[in-house]
Amino acid sequence: MKKLIIYGAGVQTRQFLTEIEHYGTADPAALTVDRDYLKEDRVFGLPVIAFEDLAQYPPEDYDMLVIGAYGRQRLVENMYRKAKEKGYRLINYISPQALIDVEPVMGDNNIIYAGAFLGFDGQMGSGNIIRQQVYLGHEFRIGNLNVFSPGCNIGGMVHVGDRCWIGLGANVRDKISIGDDCTIGMGAAVVKSVESYAVATGVPARVVA
Repeated sequence: MKKLIIYGAGVQTRQFLTEIEHYGTADPAALTVDRDYLKEDRVFGLPVIAFEDLAQYPPEDYDMLVIGAYGRQRLVENMYRKAKEKGYRLINYISPQALIDVEPVMGDNNIIYAGAFLGFDGQMGSGNIIRQQVYLGHEFRIGNLNVFSPGCNIGGMVHVGDRCWIGLGANVRDKISIGDDCTIGMGAAVVKSVESYAVATGVPARVVA
């Protein structure tokens, strides 16, 4: 396995570094950020390099994982594109402490944290983050660049589009759809489908924006 360059140096990257330090499941060599965001030389003992100056870490020798700021999925999407254009292979990270019936069909640059449960016959695209204690029911269909916050419960045969944020402890009933660019509030109980670009919150969840 190649050593890993992590694109991003914020709080979510620090959380990921804590995870892999605990479980020893990846070998990071450096962090990178766009030059305009370069504020410190080292994070958790790793060098932080401007993305424009990565020649010393060529894609022939290093893989990459993009971890941007939560809630800024359009920015993460752009980072993902730039990493691919540089020729890096973007890995999936699946914690050894995740519970997976059958590994889902998935794209790349997904992060599945310890304590997550994924049901059988699931599919997901790229750039998704599945946090701790998330339950994804059987036959889920997930697009790209979604964040599932800790403690979410997603029923079986649920479809989620792209760039959605599912808040802490939200519950989504089985066999419904959530469109693109949706925000589901903390603790919401989603019992019917949600159209794209909506903000839904409450018990039962109602669209508020």
